[in-house]
Amino acid sequence: MKKIIKSFDGTRINYNIKKINNKVIILLHGLGGNSTSMKPIAKILNKNNYSTITTDFRGHGLSEKPNTFEDYELHKFAKDIYEIIKKEKITDFVLVGHCFGAAIISEFHKLYPNLSKNYIFINSYPSCPKLFKTIFKIPFKNTLIKYYNKKNYTFELKQTNYLKLNKNNDLNFKRFYFDIKNTSLKSCFFIISVFSFFDNTKIFKTINQKSLIIHGQKDTFINKKYAIQLNKLIKNSELKIIPNTNHVIVLEKPELISDLIIKFLRNSEKLNC
Repeated sequence: MKKIIKSFDGTRINYNIKKINNKVIILLHGLGGNSTSMKPIAKILNKNNYSTITTDFRGHGLSEKPNTFEDYELHKFAKDIYEIIKKEKITDFVLVGHCFGAAIISEFHKLYPNLSKNYIFINSYPSCPKLFKTIFKIPFKNTLIKYYNKKNYTFELKQTNYLKLNKNNDLNFKRFYFDIKNTSLKSCFFIISVFSFFDNTKIFKTINQKSLIIHGQKDTFINKKYAIQLNKLIKNSELKIIPNTNHVIVLEKPELISDLIIKFLRNSEKLNC
């Protein structure tokens, strides 16, 4: 069921919920993406008796695209997720995040450290990778921020259907084009400007929940060394590096990812009994 919620600051957030029982898995997509990238995993989880929520982050897909730089501070993405949890009266949930979505999990944990039963990080990192810090060194960044803050735009809300795009190639320029087109150049600029300062290394050290870290061995964006770092930071975590898979592993191998999630959660539930 598709729903829209007005978040804590009035930003409209689109999400989809499939309620089967009280155990809810919340699936968070990557930067520039939207909820359709997590749809294949959600369907498999539903068939295995798990409720799911997939959402479009603010500035993405069918969610509202706020107009100021401050609206894209990372903790606000986490607060949006909390507002959905509160609205749906969810008490038993697990957060699953891919890349940027996994970074937002760490922001969520910073604000609400005891709420999620488990965490699952896919192709993630403890801080903004050096590659992205280099790419995100945008000339005249502060000037551009001031310029964009003064310009109010109305954007048509669209979702790229990631299921129709090439799933096996990290360097997919058609996918990049639709990421920017449907997220908007302004929203993309604001998000990557904020994200270039991301460093939650200390936050990951505070995670006590049993966590799963999944990483594609051939990820050309996020080297597997970052997954190994995460595994060392999160004391109660296990690491699965998947051979012959890349950064868009959630599209490339949804059956495998779903299987890993289900096995991990069932094992965690047994330990908690």
